[in-house]
Amino acid sequence: METQMGQRHVVSALEQGIKVLFCLRKAGREGLGISHIAKAVGLHRSRVLYILNTFALYGLVTRDSKSKRYRLGPGILPLSRKVLDDLDIRALASPLLKEVATNLNGTALLGLVDGDYLLIVERERSPLGIGMDIKLGHRFHITAGAHGKALFFHLEEEQRRRLIDAKRLYFFGPVACSMSKDLENQLLEARQKGFGIDKGEMAMGVKAVAAPIFHLDQRVYGALIVYGGFEEEFLEEVGQYILKKASQLESSIWGLTFSTGGVDE
Repeated sequence: METQMGQRHVVSALEQGIKVLFCLRKAGREGLGISHIAKAVGLHRSRVLYILNTFALYGLVTRDSKSKRYRLGPGILPLSRKVLDDLDIRALASPLLKEVATNLNGTALLGLVDGDYLLIVERERSPLGIGMDIKLGHRFHITAGAHGKALFFHLEEEQRRRLIDAKRLYFFGPVACSMSKDLENQLLEARQKGFGIDKGEMAMGVKAVAAPIFHLDQRVYGALIVYGGFEEEFLEEVGQYILKKASQLESSIWGLTFSTGGVDE
């Protein structure tokens, strides 16, 4: 049935389905249960189940048979790839990076995941010249410094295991380190906070903070990074700011301006 909202004509059933997809977009790797989704989008559980079953037919969602939780499925990838093909990521990111660089007096970078590396595709320098001179096209190792700490436990398990076994971990500088319980706890804490911090291990006197950017299906897409001469007592505050800006950039990339408010059936 079509309804009218303001000057727009909206297909209610389709709108409800889109809200379910956007709700799953915010789920972690563990997924979401039907009750959680139903409450978030304001629909009855049975209605949500019908929607999820329909999406599952096309591979847009998957269901874990043990936990009975849902997450976005591989069928979403061809759609997201088409979006990326048509996007000018640098143009989207540039205003936000300029804002970050100006507000924090640092060098703001956007890096995209490229296998075991992070490729820098856009950069904005501080108006005061504070930060690091990172060239466009530079490739950092995926585990290097702040972004390595922010991204590591969002990587696929196979990739994490391979990097650990090969002892290719560069969280604290150019000399590779081994995984330890203390390091694992630090990385898990970074995942929980949503950002990673480098206190000058990568470059003496220059600190860095990074937050991940995700694909629609929650795979890691890239990272927002800022380098600067931040005082150590303000690093957590900088981290919260970068986490917020990474979320804004993510929303710009995927066009996620949709509200998941309640809908009457």
